[in-house]
Amino acid sequence: MADEETTISDVIAAAAQPGHAHLKAVMGEASAWLAEEASKYGLSIAGFNHTLETETVRHIRAKHGDMIAEGRRGQVALTSDDLIYIPELLRTPHKIVFGSKGRRNHSIIGYIKQRQAGTVMYIQEVRTGRRELASISMRKYPATIDANTIAGTLDPNGRTDGGDKLHIVDVPENVAAIVATPGRHPATVDAGGSTNLDDQTDGGDDQIIKQSQQPVTHPVLRRALHYLPPVLGILVLSGIIFGLHRALKKVGLHDVLDALKATPGSEIAHALGLLGISFCIMLVYDIPGIFFAKKLVDFPRLGLGRVGFASFCAYALSHVVGAPAISAAAIRLRLYAQWGVPAAGIGRIVTLSGTAFALGTCALLGGVLLLRPMEVPLLGNEVTPLALRAIGAALWVVIALYVLAARKTEPLRMLGRNIPRPGWGLAIAQVLLSCADTGTACAILYVVLPTVTGLTYPHVLAIYLAGFTGGLFSGLPGGVGVFDTVLLLGLAGYMDPARAIGAILLFRVFYYLVPAAIAGLCFAGHEIWITARRDKGR
Repeated sequence: MADEETTISDVIAAAAQPGHAHLKAVMGEASAWLAEEASKYGLSIAGFNHTLETETVRHIRAKHGDMIAEGRRGQVALTSDDLIYIPELLRTPHKIVFGSKGRRNHSIIGYIKQRQAGTVMYIQEVRTGRRELASISMRKYPATIDANTIAGTLDPNGRTDGGDKLHIVDVPENVAAIVATPGRHPATVDAGGSTNLDDQTDGGDDQIIKQSQQPVTHPVLRRALHYLPPVLGILVLSGIIFGLHRALKKVGLHDVLDALKATPGSEIAHALGLLGISFCIMLVYDIPGIFFAKKLVDFPRLGLGRVGFASFCAYALSHVVGAPAISAAAIRLRLYAQWGVPAAGIGRIVTLSGTAFALGTCALLGGVLLLRPMEVPLLGNEVTPLALRAIGAALWVVIALYVLAARKTEPLRMLGRNIPRPGWGLAIAQVLLSCADTGTACAILYVVLPTVTGLTYPHVLAIYLAGFTGGLFSGLPGGVGVFDTVLLLGLAGYMDPARAIGAILLFRVFYYLVPAAIAGLCFAGHEIWITARRDKGR
């Protein structure tokens, strides 16, 4: 069915329903500018209508909507938000590609639009008999991939005959490829910057595209954003090299070998097993943030491999780079932006991953202060147990209030802004994941420490939390100096400093340097691969 009342929202909704309903939306007519450009390459499309059918939507979802399959191709999975954005894409494309032909020898036209969430190529087939520019496919690529490289992929989609080649046309500003047919307004932009499609949206996946997700049209800003990802990558990589260099200066090979010799082999094996568990936790640290970000309409599908890679790199490298909150956010921004995650989605991931550590520390520190207040270094002998237990209870109250606040559905209004809530399930997951992470790290330290009468895991946990918190506030890579000093003070009543220093050094190698070295190599390899792909496409 095709009539003037069928909207693009109707077609997208019908394609998602069971059965084989057929709808066609006429989005508008080819603009005079598009018809003139097409005529230069032998196409006569004056008066042709841009159309979208349910079969095409089903094809796009089946072939280009799976995050794992698209990730393997180096592409980003398409969402319903991308589909409903098609009229706006036609209204303000950045590039148009002529010169390719499809399997039925029909001419193919490609439209490329660069957005913050990724670069989209929308593909049409010229159907002369029906006087239509019919949608046949759509793809989405990371925003870091050059638009001309994307345009070059249109040739494998069809073929070029008679030695013809692709013609990539830069679209001037304020020029559209679509005009409304009489009585229809397929894509207009209101004063607030949001897109209205036929003035008909029913929420859900076909929401009006938010202002924060609008494409950047100013040429200077667009050029700056084009160079921002590689510059950010260089800065992050430089910070990683600098952080590793500073950390390694504090660790001599001779000292590490001496510490290894002084530690029984069974304890080394136990520590390596715990390190493996810690690696697994690092790989899934971003999962709550991913689930929170998926509540956005245009969040792309990401494979577990990509999420694990970003999570592990951000966690492991932030410890040696220093200022963990800032460095981890920069690494996540660099990686998730490459994979087409919108800025709002990255913000949610960074927020939940960053607050998870604070929540876990509050929960564990609160438990230590409640149950073993006298074991906390520098505080146990100076502050009364009752006061420390009161602080511990207050920390647990903070955790409880956070979970209760997170379970509400309406946004939190603060400083004139609406802040979305993650939900109580994700809030509890944050606390449990962080507690498991910190508890496992402390277990590694406990295992490599010499066996001493009276030194139990709860004692070491209290000392570790005090040292780790102090090191975190210092902003130094790995809390070097602060963390070690607090641990030495806390362990002074159980062993001499020389034995404690060897164990602390071994812990640093296991928990900080080994993961950071692996993550640094992986991140550097990823940057080299991205650069090579970009250069190859030029």
